[in-house]
Amino acid sequence: ISNQTSRIAELEKEKNEFDAKINELQKQTKTSLFVEGDTDVEYLNKAAELYPEWKQILDSIEVKAKNGKGDLSKYWKNRLQIKEFIKNPIILLFDCDTNQTDEDDGLVYKRCVPTQDINSIKKGIENLFADDLILDAEKLGNKKFTQKSIPNADETNKQKWCVINDEKKNLADWICNNAQENYFFKFEVIFNLIKD
Repeated sequence: ISNQTSRIAELEKEKNEFDAKINELQKQTKTSLFVEGDTDVEYLNKAAELYPEWKQILDSIEVKAKNGKGDLSKYWKNRLQIKEFIKNPIILLFDCDTNQTDEDDGLVYKRCVPTQDINSIKKGIENLFADDLILDAEKLGNKKFTQKSIPNADETNKQKWCVINDEKKNLADWICNNAQENYFFKFEVIFNLIKD
């Protein structure tokens, strides 16, 4: 009986989450872009501020931060149940490191930011920023925002960088507070995904 009670509670929680998603979807009045987190929204807003053509695109949609790729995956997984409640397109934008494939299902679009192989940060939206910018942020901000791997002696150009989780917001704040147009030029890939 305790197993059944536990399972009932689990199903009740899933139902409540599902009802909340349906309620959110019914309130939409324009295309929604769901991104993995708050820093994604911060970067997109700053990029749009610097590029007028991107501002027009961003002004025409509603951007919402979700809680990582797991949250976005739940929307995609439950799309069959929520499709009838969707009145406007929803774009689920996954970071480059999620290995998602672009797919369409009715008004639900799953998109993945293409990896910028030239940049050393391989995870998250920060992959769109050049290494020089990250190094400048650490030097001028007098703060370490990334961890850098030690490459093998025969592969010195294979160093990988990872944004320290607790520093993700601080890095975003530094970049946005010191923003220059050239910092965000790679964000064109995201605005093209939205536009298309």
